[in-house]
Amino acid sequence: MIKSYTFLICAILAEALGTTTLKLSEQFTKPVPAIVTVLAYATAFCLLSLSLKTIPVGIAYAIWARPNRISTNHSWSDNY
Repeated sequence: MIKSYTFLICAILAEALGTTTLKLSEQFTKPVPAIVTVLAYATAFCLLSLSLKTIPVGIAYAIWARPNRISTNHSWSDNY
């Protein structure tokens, strides 16, 4: 069970990295941040699927959504 939560935490971190590098890729015009974005999102969803083998979807989503919502709000507040 601890392994599943570790996968979930790593998935959250990978998704946060993907969100950050998405902004840095400037609409996929910069290749290095664009590649990191794609790899980070792929890693995030792979790790999320591994965690969902034992964690119920509702609990995993509740844990997943909160940090991502905070990081997204933070990145939007930097622009406006």
